[in-house]
Amino acid sequence: MDSTTYFTVNDANLTTLGKANYDPWSGGKTKTEYDFESVMHYEAQLGDTHFVRDPSQPILLFKAGFEQWSGRVGIHAISKLDAQGIKAFYGIA
Repeated sequence: MDSTTYFTVNDANLTTLGKANYDPWSGGKTKTEYDFESVMHYEAQLGDTHFVRDPSQPILLFKAGFEQWSGRVGIHAISKLDAQGIKAFYGIA
């Protein structure tokens, strides 16, 4: 499943530069389930006005049943699933 299963992107709060960062990517396959805590995940809310129009408003709007992840995405640490994906990619047991 991809991210659209779990949240929508608040395009109205993104600048042109910001929108380019949230374009869906379908260029590969993941080795694990969807990882909200991945080091590669963008934050739900950004303070950088190069990317957002209003830093006080969220970028990621979580769908019903997934709201608990809103404060946990984009924590910038390697998650358990990141480590599993890296090991799978490189064939490490």
